Amino acid sequence: MSIPSVAIEFGAKAPRPPWHDVSGDVPPPTGQWCALTAQPANGQLIRLTARDLGEARRRFEGIRRSDPRALVLLDVYAYTADTWERAHAEYQRLNSFWQPGRVLDTVTYVGTHRGLTSLISDIEAAGVANGVTVQGPDEWLHDVQRSLLEPWLAHAYAPEATLVAAS
Repeated sequence: MSIPSVAIEFGAKAPRPPWHDVSGDVPPPTGQWCALTAQPANGQLIRLTARDLGEARRRFEGIRRSDPRALVLLDVYAYTADTWERAHAEYQRLNSFWQPGRVLDTVTYVGTHRGLTSLISDIEAAGVANGVTVQGPDEWLHDVQRSLLEPWLAHAYAPEATLVAAS
């Protein structure tokens, strides 16, 4: 089983509809980025932002053709709760642009904790990217790093996974 690379980014802006930002340029990441899993020493680290998984996979394939050793992490803005109903209700209050099924400027996941870990594994397994940078509201992200991501990585991929940042 391959280990997805996982990082987190505090301070990322919430996703918006693609039509909302008329400037056309994707702003560079602005938050504090922290790798949770060890990154391979060879190859360049590339952050990938896409509107959906299909776009991400096409762009990942292009990157791999030009630099096969690159480590590509897909930005995924997430919000989870114990149930998808609770996650949807809470996140709708935090980001009025979000609605289930609406395409935003960043891949967005709103659902259960287990669904997020499954998505991370699936992104790597399906060849969409080598892993993810999980973004989200800072308070939620601090909690999910400590209570979900670090224990999941330590359990699901031990002893292969090396956690490099722990809370």
